[in-house]
Amino acid sequence: MHFEGGHDYEQAIRYLILASENAAGRFAYRDCVEILRHAQELVVKLTPAVRAEIEVRILEFMGDARFALGALVESAQTYAAAAARAQQAGLKAAQMHALTSAMYPLGFIGPEEGVAALDEAVKVSMSVNDPARLALTQMLATGFRLVFDSWSQTHAELCTSAYETLLRLYPSELDPYQRIVYAHILMLKGKYAEALDLCERGVSEASASGVGQVVNFLAHFGALSAEIIIFLRTGQLGKVLQITKAGRASPDENLSLYWLLTLREAWLRTMAFDFEGARQICQATCNVRGEFPDGQYYAIDQIAAGNMALQQGRYSEALEHFRHVQDVDVHTKFFMHWAWRMMAHLESSNAWLLSGNIVNARTAADGFLKSALSTSDPYLQALAWDLKARVAMAESNLQGARESIQRALAIVDSSEIQGAAWQIFATASQVCRHAKELKTAETYRDRAESCILQIVDSFEPDESLRATFLAAAPVRRVLGETPVNKPTRQQQLRRRAAP
Repeated sequence: MHFEGGHDYEQAIRYLILASENAAGRFAYRDCVEILRHAQELVVKLTPAVRAEIEVRILEFMGDARFALGALVESAQTYAAAAARAQQAGLKAAQMHALTSAMYPLGFIGPEEGVAALDEAVKVSMSVNDPARLALTQMLATGFRLVFDSWSQTHAELCTSAYETLLRLYPSELDPYQRIVYAHILMLKGKYAEALDLCERGVSEASASGVGQVVNFLAHFGALSAEIIIFLRTGQLGKVLQITKAGRASPDENLSLYWLLTLREAWLRTMAFDFEGARQICQATCNVRGEFPDGQYYAIDQIAAGNMALQQGRYSEALEHFRHVQDVDVHTKFFMHWAWRMMAHLESSNAWLLSGNIVNARTAADGFLKSALSTSDPYLQALAWDLKARVAMAESNLQGARESIQRALAIVDSSEIQGAAWQIFATASQVCRHAKELKTAETYRDRAESCILQIVDSFEPDESLRATFLAAAPVRRVLGETPVNKPTRQQQLRRRAAP
């Protein structure tokens, strides 16, 4: 007020930006936006020499705050305005930054537009003699494509190369959130320890570096996204449930974070065989404010519905649900949409197997395997080889089952995919039983049980989802195959739960 009253508008704006940062520090993002609007009103009073740079800065910060509020359309529009203003003023670095920032909201509401914005950022960076900036925009653009568009080994290699170039040239060019973008790519390659380390470093750097509270929020937001998927892949289901329950207690505080966590909890419940619970979350939360996309909720809901139908022997109905996921318009992009389509292939093959249609089961299994091998994801690849082994057993092709399950076991032994490992060990046990190798079969059954108990122990003893997982038919089959000289698995579990 003092500087505005004295017509020193540049100083007035400086203190308004400081005030908006203070508001963001209190998570008062609406106040932050209102303060920045006041700053916008003063920008027109500045001299042309300094006006554009400050205006772009205000717009970018406003885009950050609107993203934190969950106002995704407005956030994307604000970043676009910042990029356009920077382009008009010839501020190429600012233009690139605004275009890459647009990936935050566009990842939710318009991945196609996000890809276009990042491609434009790469073009701009190529016109500037700045190798670090070029490497950064290439890393972000290819990383975004891999997650929201389609998996491509070429893009994965370019993303890794750009990241390594950036670290070699100017490691300080990466802000915490950008490190976490790359952590998602490591996660999809099964490099879970590296990805988790990058997430932890990114969050730690955000907290210690004094960056704005919104950037700090984005780092935490992105870290949660990668960490939760890693925990799902590694079988730490109880840990995921703790995170989602704690983080979505107050949806009005931040709708983006609430949306992320409810989505991940629905994902978790499908893995714990709580298909009804997953559907309830999807149907209750889907498009709660009319701004968030329905694609991922729809995919999870249909896969859960299909599995519920399978449990009741309604195979045609189950196949229809899985087909809905596979047939989603190819132009409908959402987070890891390609992986959900693959999972629908997997579930379709399971449905054909249970219905006794081995020919169709093999066709679906071949499609899933081909898609999984086109990625670098050990979780998907192991499940694909496991499926091939089960189809081969149904065809009485013991040699084919052996070859396929050995490929799945090799992946399990070289990665930490506990979320899928118990199923693969269970299949290996069945293959060995068919081959009359009973001692080896029991060894694999023990390994399957060990994985199951690790998953069970990740839950609190009184958590209902723990009981749901244990009650699932595939889990009961493993725990029920107990030699006469051992206590039953249910007895062991009761002992674990005893005080």
